[in-house]
Amino acid sequence: MSIKGLNMIGPHYVCVLYVATAGLQGPLMGSDEQEIVLLIYVIVDVVHNKIDSPRSVVPRKAHMFTWRE
Repeated sequence: MSIKGLNMIGPHYVCVLYVATAGLQGPLMGSDEQEIVLLIYVIVDVVHNKIDSPRSVVPRKAHMFTWRE
């Protein structure tokens, strides 16, 4: 079903986002708060009923410290 020709009120694009973090599993899940290790997103054109190809991003740490004694 296409919605072409309709006056759509609202967003013409929607972003579907998946975020993965690293950390403990099982009963300890959520207790160690790790950084985001992977972002995957897809842009959906709701007017033309099309999905953009999925894209992924692997974040790097903002600050890398090297400790020397």
